[in-house]
Amino acid sequence: MSRPGVLALETGNYMTSADCLRLTQFIASSQQERTAIECGDRTVTYAELMAQVDARAGELSRWVYDGAVVALRRDKSVAYVTDLLAILALGGIVMPIDTRLPDARVEAMMRIVPPQAVITDHDLRATDWHNPVSDHPHRGERPAYVMFTSGSTGTPKAILGNLSALLHFIEWQGCEFDVSEEDRVSFLTPVGFDVSLRDIFLPLLHGATLVIPVEQDISTPGSLTRWMASKRISIVHGVPSVAKLWARAMGHAAPTLRIFFLAGEKLYPATVAELRAAFGDRTEYVNLYGPSETTLAKFFHRVEKFDADDIAPIPVGRPLPGTSFGFRGVGSGREVVITTRNATLGYINPASADAARFVNNGDETVSYHTGDLGKLSESGDLVIVGRADEEVKINGVRVHPNEVTQALQGYAAAQDILVFTTTLGGMEPRLAAVWIAKPGWGSLPDSAPREHAMDHLPQAIVPTIWRKLDEFPKNANGKVDRARLAAIVSQGASAADRPRTETEAWLCRQVSEILECSAPSPTDDLFGLGATSIHVAFLIGKIEDALGKSLDFADVFTATKLCEIADLIDRSPARETVAIPKLAEAKTYVLSPQQRRWWNIYMPKGNRSWATMVRVMQFDVAVDAAQVKKGLLDLAVQQDSMRLSFLRRDDGVLQQETPVTDETKLDIAVRDFSDQIVETSSGLLDALRLEVANSEIATDTWPLFRASVALLPGGRSALVFAMHHMISDGFSMNLIETQLRRFLERDVPIPAPARFNYLSYADWAAKAEPRLAGPGSEAQRYWADVFKTPYRKHVFAEKWAGAGHDRGQGYCVKVPDPVRDSVKVYARSHRVTEFSLYLTAKFRALHRILKCSDLVIGTPAAGRELKGAEDLVGNFISLVCVRSRRDGDQTALDHVRQTMQGVACAMTHQNYQYDTLVSDLGMQFEQSRFPLTTIFISYLNFSGAGRGKFDPRDQGFSDLGFAVKFDKMSYVREHDDATSLLVQYRNNLFDRAEIEHFVTTWIDELDAIVRSEAPTYSNDNDMARETVPK
Repeated sequence: MSRPGVLALETGNYMTSADCLRLTQFIASSQQERTAIECGDRTVTYAELMAQVDARAGELSRWVYDGAVVALRRDKSVAYVTDLLAILALGGIVMPIDTRLPDARVEAMMRIVPPQAVITDHDLRATDWHNPVSDHPHRGERPAYVMFTSGSTGTPKAILGNLSALLHFIEWQGCEFDVSEEDRVSFLTPVGFDVSLRDIFLPLLHGATLVIPVEQDISTPGSLTRWMASKRISIVHGVPSVAKLWARAMGHAAPTLRIFFLAGEKLYPATVAELRAAFGDRTEYVNLYGPSETTLAKFFHRVEKFDADDIAPIPVGRPLPGTSFGFRGVGSGREVVITTRNATLGYINPASADAARFVNNGDETVSYHTGDLGKLSESGDLVIVGRADEEVKINGVRVHPNEVTQALQGYAAAQDILVFTTTLGGMEPRLAAVWIAKPGWGSLPDSAPREHAMDHLPQAIVPTIWRKLDEFPKNANGKVDRARLAAIVSQGASAADRPRTETEAWLCRQVSEILECSAPSPTDDLFGLGATSIHVAFLIGKIEDALGKSLDFADVFTATKLCEIADLIDRSPARETVAIPKLAEAKTYVLSPQQRRWWNIYMPKGNRSWATMVRVMQFDVAVDAAQVKKGLLDLAVQQDSMRLSFLRRDDGVLQQETPVTDETKLDIAVRDFSDQIVETSSGLLDALRLEVANSEIATDTWPLFRASVALLPGGRSALVFAMHHMISDGFSMNLIETQLRRFLERDVPIPAPARFNYLSYADWAAKAEPRLAGPGSEAQRYWADVFKTPYRKHVFAEKWAGAGHDRGQGYCVKVPDPVRDSVKVYARSHRVTEFSLYLTAKFRALHRILKCSDLVIGTPAAGRELKGAEDLVGNFISLVCVRSRRDGDQTALDHVRQTMQGVACAMTHQNYQYDTLVSDLGMQFEQSRFPLTTIFISYLNFSGAGRGKFDPRDQGFSDLGFAVKFDKMSYVREHDDATSLLVQYRNNLFDRAEIEHFVTTWIDELDAIVRSEAPTYSNDNDMARETVPK
């Protein structure tokens, strides 16, 4: 069988700019049902890919035209690849932008190359900006993409790539290394680097499969190597220093790679030896070299024999066909000059010095002066030995340390700052930053400027080593002595700061992984390193899983130094092993404590629509109602909670099972909106969502879930799924969507829970409740102490009565960036959580507005601490509360610490259910309003969750469209690039001006807290307070 993709080479013609998709369409015609792309649980055949590209090109044709620059700011996905191909098919020029880049960086890029259209995961908009590419010399070539250099000053250089040069390399690579339909190529390179085009086009132009990871697949080096093994990846492009991290994290399931292409920085024999030890001898290692300005790569070297002890870098080899090279200058290392017919079209609007690096030779070739120093090996191969300027490559990214220094000059607490490179005894360079604090800021931690750096630089060029000094060492000429600075940095931790025990060493490694920071010292403070309550929960889980020890939230919040936490781990008894027995079949079953709490609090006198949880699942294809039915029935077979209904009796509420098989009747409604325009169908889908959300799901009759399929334009569809809260929670809805998507999109069977089912858990939890949270328990004593002083609930007066009085409204505001930045600095320097700051500020705002010195605010607790609960659909949520009594002599910091301790203790004692506490306090269960408190708060972390960027369209007021039981619920939502506050409230309790006033006051109080004291940092429990320097 001939290998797809060789066609263009066999005819002697590389693909031309006339039709960039010709070869892909050829493959699609001959490989219709072969898989083109895998992403998560989704697969797309070549035929489906081309159909999606055609459809998307039709949608984009209003905005994308020949020569238009299109900024593509989307996460790696099938949609990203589809958009990229559709833009090229329309003659557009794609400008990929990494969604993780700071806004300041993106704004700088768009000033350099203003796009004519911008596509994001949420939006598509046209601009009226002038197209700078239209004035750029093209040499008769078709411009295809814009990529940027690292631009550590914030003013990166824009490179204009052309289509024929790109495809020349891809065709050469596929032919040289025999890439075929059997290969599976990973898409690991960030989209803002030209190597990402190599990841995408190499498989798609050779009939292979492009495999795209989702965020959780690559969250750690270990998870990434497990993903590569499970996905049977055969070809990878990587950077040597990053590849070493993968090798060191390798588990038992090593990926069976066929080829490992390495590029981006010098490759050393020791690195290849380490990779071979991890990946095995069957993997071929290829060293590639070529600046982005010359298109992807222009040299290659198959790494075969080498001396692992040799400290010299491995050659980059010989040039590609159509490429030659020479040297300029004198000495052992001379500047490499690459001459090729397949260079890029140069920089867009370059400075004269940058433009001079490209020389048109008049014979259709271009010579590019690389700035790299090279020499020839004895065998005639090119070896790169250094740089003519100070530019270095960090993890494959080009960086000028002086320009990083310039970008950090805006850090307010620094009197002086300097960035340089060091190897710290290794081979790969690392960026180190040393700085001197301004007067009054001397107690900040070494890494304090890192937050500023993250906001202004791409993550890849943020220094990883930080040292705060009293002064910079000087040489005899009065200049900064960089050699002594390097020695200071290389000294590392003192003996007192090194781990003393195995537990301390283990804990430092785990914290480094969880917080994605360099290895901390045992004397570092967990919250000073940037930990949140979510990180604490994750750390507690790791301690339980790996060490078999149980720590409470309150323990970690009290003992915040890593050495103190390690000592606490060593002193803690082994975790009690919980074995939940299988429950014998019966006619009825008891409720779990969480279910009982939910029934008593939310519907003591009957069902309400606020018990209906709704999830809209979007699909790129039309899902079949019969398959949806089968998937839901399979879920019900495996998840006993989905077979439940409820009996209300005089002695309480019980639950009962309904037998479910493949033949069980289950109605799936179908709504056809496919003949409507996109805007109309979106409105109809939202109306369907609200219709479902406002419908009560009866609790006495199975099933307690509903599903409707909506057929949408373009062959797409949506599934509107609803479920009663008595058998579900937010985690459960995510689990259902994940498993249902796998079934509908890939025909993956629905799995059974690994350890126990929900009814067994409910029975065990009900029997354990008296011991864990009954009379005389530690939990009961804690809550009795919190409310030993009687509490009077604040009741918001109803402004009107009638239909829709309890309909929910929403109001969303973005926290101003300076306030957000100050919150992060304050939290770290004072060793408190960001959530405790937001909650304290909300307390202080309400104390002020309501003129009330005693308030209680509720917050949910996830409640899935048992191993095995992560596999279950069911109601596990608990509800806890925090009390604030305003003391006139209390400082803001004391208030924050009191709140943080209140949250930690509440989470520790969450098994004492909210309905029990209400009964203990002699309060009544109310059908319409919450007892004890009607004010709530929740923290939602959207960072890295596929929806990490804040969408400005969320701002302002909105109509939720359904009834809510709370009076005022606030969500603190953490995004990659912002923090937003979302307030949801009942229709008849507040007008819009009151809500705006509340949110403004909340942010004002937050700002006042973080301005009340200058950031301080101390390893002592008692921290000195300082004033902000004027």
